[in-house]
Amino acid sequence: MSTAASLHVSILDNMDDGVVAVDRRGVITSFNAAAGAILGIAPESCPGRAFAEVFVLAEGLDHFTQAMLDAVNNNELDRRTVEIDVDGERRMLTVSASYLPEAAPAEPGSGGVVAVFTDISAEMHLRETVESQYAELQLAYRAADEANAELSEALRKGQAVRIVATAAVIAGAIGVGLYAWDAGAPDREAGSPAGATGETEVFTVSPERVVAELTVPGRLEPRRETDVQSPVDGTVSAMHFRYGETVGKGELLLELDASAARRERRSLRARHIDAERRLQELEAWESSRPVAAARRSVARGERALQRQRHQLAETGFLRERGIVPRSELDAAQERYESLQLDVEAARHDLSEARRAGDAEALEAARLEFRNLDEELRDLDLAIAGASVRAPVAGVVLRPPADDGGGGSVLKGASVRRGQLLLTVADASALAVSGLVDEVEVADLQPGQPVTVTTDALPGIELPGMVANVAAQARNASGPPGQPALFPVVAALDDIEAVVRGSLRLGMSVDMRVVTTDRDDALLVPIGAVQVGPTGATVQVRSQATGEFSTVPVETGSTTPNAVEIIAGVNPGDELLLHIRTSTLDHRR
Repeated sequence: MSTAASLHVSILDNMDDGVVAVDRRGVITSFNAAAGAILGIAPESCPGRAFAEVFVLAEGLDHFTQAMLDAVNNNELDRRTVEIDVDGERRMLTVSASYLPEAAPAEPGSGGVVAVFTDISAEMHLRETVESQYAELQLAYRAADEANAELSEALRKGQAVRIVATAAVIAGAIGVGLYAWDAGAPDREAGSPAGATGETEVFTVSPERVVAELTVPGRLEPRRETDVQSPVDGTVSAMHFRYGETVGKGELLLELDASAARRERRSLRARHIDAERRLQELEAWESSRPVAAARRSVARGERALQRQRHQLAETGFLRERGIVPRSELDAAQERYESLQLDVEAARHDLSEARRAGDAEALEAARLEFRNLDEELRDLDLAIAGASVRAPVAGVVLRPPADDGGGGSVLKGASVRRGQLLLTVADASALAVSGLVDEVEVADLQPGQPVTVTTDALPGIELPGMVANVAAQARNASGPPGQPALFPVVAALDDIEAVVRGSLRLGMSVDMRVVTTDRDDALLVPIGAVQVGPTGATVQVRSQATGEFSTVPVETGSTTPNAVEIIAGVNPGDELLLHIRTSTLDHRR
């Protein structure tokens, strides 16, 4: 080995990143030690071997293999994050696969593909841990916020008591000054309680529009997906698509080797022929060979018995005249009784033969034949379906490895009947899926309007509406204390063709859901509502007397400055408002 080659090998073996190089003949030319540690393959066993021999049939490396193949098929640099399984251990890799053209026509085989990859499993685990801790911090923050709210309410009540006590003590001392100030101050509104001057005012209730929105991060996905399953057990002999490309309805996607299914059909056909023959025999059972033979046995026995009956009568006649001895008559009687038993046995055999082809036996034969006939037709359809075609037009998606499929399908891979091969997504009908926590999910319901935006298309707003809100949390079986997350799906409609062409499945988007939009909401400043042990109350001025009285109310949604009153007050009612806790934009 030359000095340059030795230096090249030394550099590769000392890299922390895995490096795999394959020439244009499909032969592995480089496979460093880091690649072996990450992929779980002995590095010394790979150089000089075919790429397909090492990787295509290896368990758990489908996504890494596909990255290498896509770089060759697309003739370009391919960067992606993939998941592999090494001896049951899940690993996440960042892979950069580069296609290398031939250096010159005179140097065939000089090109190929090289992949440089890094194991980021530890970083991904750390990220998941941080996200989990962040969720726990959110819960703790909510709990602390609620505790602060209760403490603030208690302090506010205590402060009010101290103010009243202090005012009672110094009322006599400031009486003259208060009288002089009141004489020079503007007139108070009629009906304001004594002692409220400068701290309260009157607020008139009137209907207002209230709009509340909730922003949910999500992903763009197809609204309708059609799964394509393998019709037979076999191997993939040819692939006519690439994942992520658009296909038309009826377009050929895969060709499967159905030789195993054809062998199964031959065996099934033999059983089908036997069942058909058996059914035909039972349908004409009365004229069948077993019944005919039993019937002939009965006829022969009855004729023999008839002859013996005459013989017995003649022998008895001769015995009465002393012509034959008594023993001859006894012998004739024995033969007659023996023939009677033979006839009875023959008749029993005939009955048993007929029972073998009775209605129950005929029905069982018919059911057996029908079952085999249906199995044969299903198998014929499966064999005919070995040329897998797109059931609908759309985008071809990879099947999830944990959802009944085996991950990406590769040429030469074995598949089993019913295995999920791929999914065809109808990209003409789009949806957005996201997750909301247990606090926000109560504000969502199907039919609410949605506006979807994405950083990939600035200024574009896609209209839609909430299509489904899950009744069960996605992580309902998770550890205690983890916030429950509920899936929500919004359907998008009326997307312009130009915009639709720019959208890609899996894009990150934000969906802004209008949870409340009413024109007749009764909003009052927060300072008008007091919350006590028995609930919320307001002070309403009587139109007749001008005096204020405490009225219990039912509250609804809350904004930073106002509270919605659902029941207890009416438009036009005048409420006592504490200015210190009110906001300028809600004063009257």
